Amino acid sequence: MGNGPCRASAPASSARGLRPRSRHLGAWSHLIAGGFGYDHRTLSGDHGKQHSREYQRRSPRRGGGQSGAARTSCATIWTAPENSDLIADGRPRLCVMPGGALAALAVEDEGGKVDLNTAPPKLLAVLLRGFGADFDEADRLAAAIAEFSHPSTSRTLDHAAFQAYGADGRSYGPKKAPFEAALELDQVLGMRSDLFRAVLPHVTVHSRKPRIDPRVAHPALLAALAGRDPQTVTELSRRPTAFHDRESLMGIPVEFLTASNGRSFLIHVEVRTPAGGLFAQEAIVELTAEPTPEVLREWRRGNMRFAALLEPAAQQQAVSNAWPPC
Repeated sequence: MGNGPCRASAPASSARGLRPRSRHLGAWSHLIAGGFGYDHRTLSGDHGKQHSREYQRRSPRRGGGQSGAARTSCATIWTAPENSDLIADGRPRLCVMPGGALAALAVEDEGGKVDLNTAPPKLLAVLLRGFGADFDEADRLAAAIAEFSHPSTSRTLDHAAFQAYGADGRSYGPKKAPFEAALELDQVLGMRSDLFRAVLPHVTVHSRKPRIDPRVAHPALLAALAGRDPQTVTELSRRPTAFHDRESLMGIPVEFLTASNGRSFLIHVEVRTPAGGLFAQEAIVELTAEPTPEVLREWRRGNMRFAALLEPAAQQQAVSNAWPPC
């Protein structure tokens, strides 16, 4: 397939030459689920655990690159059902995979996240405070993020920055180039691992906007930007049903708001096997106006977000009858 971006083959076009967006995103959700190499043998018991370790080893730790698994999956994309109801606001949709595994599929518009390359320091600082950084720490980190991603302007300042990174035990300095993946945020000087994990679901490099679209943002991010306390923000982050609270979150400064361009989306898939194994995978896909309309920007291991939904759903009798097929 070469070294360029991975592109998915498009199913037949509609009469107008464009398929509904939900079918594009639904097809990618099925691609990612298929990327587990799922069948009832490989994702059950010890075999499932071994497959998970191998898959995680093959998946890139940094965005932008593509693993062999990603390239293979692009050639085996599945077509989404005509009635696909995936909506790009992060809400999970449960479905049953072949062999009886239960999956949670969610699509997130990257325009509802803070772009590390284009967001102003003020927005970055408010985001960080909402997830637990104090005022001074948030301001320092916001400045460090800008320093990390902005081009060099002074050799003297570059030397001082490299010395600061070296004093922190790092063998590198600030990148002085745009973030290629949100995962690079952990390379910024002063970024704590717990803070990194907390904000990672709410930052991106693919919206290309200096602000966020509140219509598709996660309630936890809206709460953070509205100045709610970190405890409330964390609780919203962990609650699968928090999407119902989106409309009640008010008070976000207008300077932080804009409309998404609706082009880049994170597809999040979680699978619970009949044997109880749990797996999560994500991809970031950009929709284009080209004849081959989807470009895979990132392919990465995900975190389990919807276990509180999957576990009780999996305990129901006749799971295959209780939930639609994937």
